[in-house]
Amino acid sequence: MEKNIFSYSFSFQQPYTYNMSMNPAYQINVMNELAKMDFLEEQIQEMNHYPDAERILKKVLDNNS
Repeated sequence: MEKNIFSYSFSFQQPYTYNMSMNPAYQINVMNELAKMDFLEEQIQEMNHYPDAERILKKVLDNNS
């Protein structure tokens, strides 16, 4: 009887650009992402209720009754 032994392997190497931080396109992308994060953080801080969380809690509490 033959045993079929399966195996696999993989590897990934991230390309590295030495002066990536000096690349204007990279800097603009980072600035845009930071601006999005700031905007979202402000929106979250202004929230006074959380409809999705309230809906989930109501469903859980109703099922436990």
